[in-house]
Amino acid sequence: MLQISYTPLWETLAAREMKKVELTAVISSASLKKLQNHEPVSLNVLMKISEALDVPIEKIVEFRRI
Repeated sequence: MLQISYTPLWETLAAREMKKVELTAVISSASLKKLQNHEPVSLNVLMKISEALDVPIEKIVEFRRI
């Protein structure tokens, strides 16, 4: 079974000294809440983050075996 992890996103933000709340400039607060709880979000949300941060999707999300 696979589990979604947004740890790469949090590491990317930390490396840029950005706060999670700054993502609300490109995504909704509801989507941010889902990200914080490692819940699924739409591919559109991931694309917006990827584009805003100018990083590949691998710097945002990963799948882990549990």
